[in-house]
This record gives sequence, structure tokens and C-alpha cells, in this order.
Amino acid sequence: MAATADILNQLKGFQIFKDLHSYQLEEISIDTQCKTFTRKTQLFAQFEPIEHIYFLLEGQVKLYRMDHRGNEQIVNIACEGEMFPHIGFFRPQTYPAYAEAMKTTAALAISLQPFKRFINKNPIISEKLINIMEDKMIDLQSRLEEKMLYPLCEQVILLLIRLRDQYGHELNNDWILIQNHFSNRELASLIGSTRETINRYLNDLRKQGVIKFTAEGNILIHKIKLSRLIEFHER
Repeated sequence: MAATADILNQLKGFQIFKDLHSYQLEEISIDTQCKTFTRKTQLFAQFEPIEHIYFLLEGQVKLYRMDHRGNEQIVNIACEGEMFPHIGFFRPQTYPAYAEAMKTTAALAISLQPFKRFINKNPIISEKLINIMEDKMIDLQSRLEEKMLYPLCEQVILLLIRLRDQYGHELNNDWILIQNHFSNRELASLIGSTRETINRYLNDLRKQGVIKFTAEGNILIHKIKLSRLIEFHER
């Protein structure tokens, strides 16, 4: 019972469940497991039948596809407080991408069939799921627009803005620390480019003083210089 009580409290921490009473969550908590994944562990593979819906307690999960040449394209990076995948609730589906822990990660895994029954019993969850899926669609459309309409140098700037907004932590000076670590290969995958190209653009931005790197390899962004760079490209 202690484990179930812990899971119940963890479920309450997610936005999608916050308006439900404890007695409503007790039913789904029985079909929920808390799992820990070490870095580079695969949670699931693309095209496998969906078995679980994951709610991220801490850590970071990379969702990516592979093309026929074996190149990786990152679709999304899930962080604390998020759920994935965002399909399979209303009709049979397979996982739309691979999922891999980017660091030590803890997540609640809810079995799909009990979760679907839970949705049917609690229509408010359906509304929230639709809102989440709409937000994801808008984000993907924005990224597609960036890919089609902007040159690569501006796509890199827009990527830095996204990283700043999602993972940035303001320091006591003019710098913003991107708390999550990304390799240049992963940054390239986020905008469909190559590691060599990203290396070149990041080096240019480093020389301009727009970014620098910590000893651990995390990106630091200069607030004022990035703003000036955005203003320059918007002219």
C-alpha cells in the first residue's frame, strides 16, 4: 500500500491529473509503476505496439526517428512534468519514435489499456489530452515553418531561443545557462542539419560572444547579445 500511496502522490503532481480526487486516481495508480532508467537506456522502439504511457518525474528523454541511412532525427525532448507518447489513446497505434534516456531518469509508466479505460471514465482527461496534442502540433508546425522559410544560420538562432525558453536558467550576470546538456550531434538533429555545420555556426557565435561553454560542455547564452542578434536578423 505504501508504494501505491507514493504513486498516487506522484500522479497528483502532473497537470493532467490535478483536478481529480484521490479516489479517482486510486484506480489508475494500481496499474502504474515507477521506473528508473540510466543514461542511454531505451524505453521503447519505433513501430513497437504501445504498451505504456510515460509521465516523467525527473530526467530527460530523447524521442527520435531513424531514416533509411541510419541518421537520427530528434522529434522531441521530454522533460520533467511531461508525458509521452501523445497517441494511442483512441485507436490502436505503434510507438511513433524511439525513446532514450539522456540522463538518469525516473518516470511513471501506466499500462495503456487501463489508461484508456480511465480516460473513458473521466472525460476531463480527454479534454486535457486534446489540449496537449494541439500544443504539440503547433510546436511541430512552427519548427517545420522554420525549416522551410529560414536559412540555416537563423534556424540555429531560433534553436538557441527554444533552448533558452525550455531549459534556461538565468545567472547573476548577463548569461543564461542551458541546464540540459546537448551534444553537437543532438543539436544538429533537432534542426535536421549535420554536426559539422552546427560546429561551424556555434564557433561563429562563440567568437561573437553570443555563447560560450561550461567545463561540462553546457551552453551559456549571453542575453543581450542574443537579443541584438535576433533584432539584426529581423530587419
